[in-house]
Amino acid sequence: MKKNILILLSIICLNANAASMPETSRDIKLQVERSNTPILRSGILSIPVEASIDGTIVSVSFLSDLNATVRITSIETGKIVYEYAYSAIALSVLPISLDCEDLGDYKIEICYEDTVVYGEFVLC
Repeated sequence: MKKNILILLSIICLNANAASMPETSRDIKLQVERSNTPILRSGILSIPVEASIDGTIVSVSFLSDLNATVRITSIETGKIVYEYAYSAIALSVLPISLDCEDLGDYKIEICYEDTVVYGEFVLC
């Protein structure tokens, strides 16, 4: 009985510690802003890029070969803080450091072919 209580208390403590650990990496939800190319596959929206933020590093993951322009803009000021034309190969990752930028709300836009996808994130 004491062993069961000890195990139960250990599990509760582990769960409490896991819940209090700060989340470092967050996915940036990308949405299609404009596209003249059908991007539906089997009825499911297919975007060939993903983005996430971990601290001050934004990572753009390319799921297929693309020639893309990646732009990050401060929502508060409208200032473009990053812009880069990138020839990506499938499964490559473009890390973007925002160390020198102010904390706040930002928008990422990824333009490829005739498609623009975007997402918003907070740099904190």
